[in-house]
Amino acid sequence: MKIPILFLCLGTLVPTFAQNAVLAGSGYSAPAALLVAPGQVTTLFFRGIQAGPGGQLRDARAAESPLPTLLAGLSLHIVQPKIADVRVPIFAVRQENECQDNPNGMSNCLLTAVKVQIPSSISAEVRGSGSPGTGTLVLAPLANLTVEIDGQADRAYPVQPIPDNAHVLTTCDLSWDTAGTSVCDRQAYHADGRVVSVDVPAATGETIVVFAYGLGMASLDVPAGTVSPEGAVLAEVNTRVKASFSPFLNTVSSAQRLFLTDQNNLPSSPIEFGGLTPGQIGLYQLNIPIPPSFTPAQPCGALNGFVKSNTQIVITTIQGSEGFGICVRP
Repeated sequence: MKIPILFLCLGTLVPTFAQNAVLAGSGYSAPAALLVAPGQVTTLFFRGIQAGPGGQLRDARAAESPLPTLLAGLSLHIVQPKIADVRVPIFAVRQENECQDNPNGMSNCLLTAVKVQIPSSISAEVRGSGSPGTGTLVLAPLANLTVEIDGQADRAYPVQPIPDNAHVLTTCDLSWDTAGTSVCDRQAYHADGRVVSVDVPAATGETIVVFAYGLGMASLDVPAGTVSPEGAVLAEVNTRVKASFSPFLNTVSSAQRLFLTDQNNLPSSPIEFGGLTPGQIGLYQLNIPIPPSFTPAQPCGALNGFVKSNTQIVITTIQGSEGFGICVRP
């Protein structure tokens, strides 16, 4: 199955004066921690970038692949000492005026969202053992992210490369809805592309599909900003990702990522395939069979429609666990 890549026309680029941008965070809603994985698709949020020519808010989306590294007057590059100095491909740029009493859009009232793909050439190697602060674990060297505004370099921001920074695709990701007030539900799909739902539940033994960003390096080195080919798999995927099932009712699918210390009692299923989705940019897919022996406690729609989901699926990586509810026929 394929999820369409959404592209719109590029905006007009006209030089203006240097500005003082402030990075507010990174992630899928504003703000979030500035951790990045090679190949990760994420959104960077800035404050302090002035509007474009004539006071028009910067608003543009890439029109084709490979993605551009200059869009709506903005460009970014990442420098990691002795390892990488690379331009960052950009999906889209969007500015919003957060001050209702300032229709002219002064720069300190503007939130600028820049959707990017982190280049795969940065190093995220982790050395040693243990956990941060308790063992001899050493993360990869810090890198600096620099933004250029209308051709003039602004300040640099430190970013920490990590092996993966997984994020299960949500309803908001499909439309690039980054509003902090939006409810963004994780979803699973049937093999034919239909969403697993109350009306179209999954079956025990069926292989469902979960899409994600930020699962780290694949077996093929796919340049950032380009469409993924066939065969870009995640080596030893079942040591990097775990899928667990439990018969919980009405699991909230928009909850924050959690750190679960023990999932040994949850039924798990070996992942049949994990890798980059062919024809997409930076999008990973996990093909996960539902254990044939798994039995939900109640069918979806039971108890006068109270049961909206009867199965919790938990996707766990090194960065934590993301749980969400789906419907499985008993």
